[in-house]
Amino acid sequence: MKIARWAILIIFLVPILGTNVAIVGFTASEGGTLSHQAISNFTYTPVTSLKATVTGGNIVLTWPAVIGGYALQSSTSLAPQSWQNVNATVTQVSGQNQVTLPSSGGSVFYRLNLQ
Repeated sequence: MKIARWAILIIFLVPILGTNVAIVGFTASEGGTLSHQAISNFTYTPVTSLKATVTGGNIVLTWPAVIGGYALQSSTSLAPQSWQNVNATVTQVSGQNQVTLPSSGGSVFYRLNLQ
């Protein structure tokens, strides 16, 4: 009987090198045989943060403009299936994406979802 062993190793070098470089390695073995594969032509998208402030009767949501690929979503529940894209204009102010929404008075959760 052969037993296959799998190991996945992911190393992100962006924080170390300051560039869009990553090493992704997959190894598999049967009976002590080791193999390596090189993967290329992929895009690294950094994790970003969403900031919320209240101004007047509005909620202002901002996140870094230099990081693309995210959609702003909202939900009145934290259930996974309840998130919807926010239909609002995104403007750029001082290097930040910004969305201004009227305060609903109820509980609303916001997140950035990688598309």
